[in-house]
Amino acid sequence: MRLRIIIFFFSILIFSIKAQQPYFSSLNQNLLSVNPAFAGTNDKLRVQAITGRTGWPKYGVDNRSYYAGADFLAGKYSGLGLSFSSSLYNNSSSFKSTGSVLKEMQVDFSYALHLKINDKIKIVPAFQVSYFQITLNSALVTFDPNEFARSPFAYSTNENLGILTKRNIDFSSGLLVYGKRFYVGATILSFTQPDEGVLGVSKRPFTQIYQGKYRFGNLEKLNIDAYGFVKLQKVYGSFVQYGTYLNYKMLSLHLAHRINDNLVYNSFVAGVALNLKGMKIGYNNRFNYMDNLSNRYFNEFYLAYGFGKKNVEGEPTSIKLIN
Repeated sequence: MRLRIIIFFFSILIFSIKAQQPYFSSLNQNLLSVNPAFAGTNDKLRVQAITGRTGWPKYGVDNRSYYAGADFLAGKYSGLGLSFSSSLYNNSSSFKSTGSVLKEMQVDFSYALHLKINDKIKIVPAFQVSYFQITLNSALVTFDPNEFARSPFAYSTNENLGILTKRNIDFSSGLLVYGKRFYVGATILSFTQPDEGVLGVSKRPFTQIYQGKYRFGNLEKLNIDAYGFVKLQKVYGSFVQYGTYLNYKMLSLHLAHRINDNLVYNSFVAGVALNLKGMKIGYNNRFNYMDNLSNRYFNEFYLAYGFGKKNVEGEPTSIKLIN
């Protein structure tokens, strides 16, 4: 037990050196940023960390994201959660030499109220308050008009505005219904739509998330999780992801398909994970199957630890429905 905890926190330290956030391929490894109602669904303390890297070598793009979160059930009804996420956006050359073009950082506090419908099912409304900070280093922005198509940070001006920072507060809400074999949830992110613009006024987009998961088979040995995830957002795009986890004792295989509203970015997901008595260590790779984007890479590693002997509705910790 002590050795597993030491390995876990050492790995967290390694993960924190390499950052990334938004919508990872393994959507149940950054639970609090997907739906605050997941706070407390493990009963005891649960800690998650995930780090990812996306890039496009052809154009020198190298972006990294990171998430870390912890949650637990305080008493019988109150789920509490605290999470941190960050993203670094840059061209590969600028990242190695002078730092990131754009940095995003966010800290979230989640509160969830766990209400029993009956002995097997709970309904959980939740609320989340977030603090975010966005920093743009305009000195690293590509100014060459010929490079415009190669960089999302290029704009047609030679004016160096220095380092610009935007800070604000955000609010979100979530709802979750779960039992021994399933959960369904809905989330509204940024319903107050605060200003996040660094170069001018830019409202955070109103975002809706709908998700569900069901477990087939033996809970302790061989079972299959089928899930679906829908994100609806006008500004940065929507997507649907559906897939399965094949779980056998300590091994878990992940296969999924993501469909974006811009069909060019459709992709497949494949991953593998080990479940070690409460600890889960895994890897996912997401790859586009369009020819012009086939050389992009999406890699991510994740680590989770759930304390306590039992999980949701008495489920064993070796393989969890809500990771």
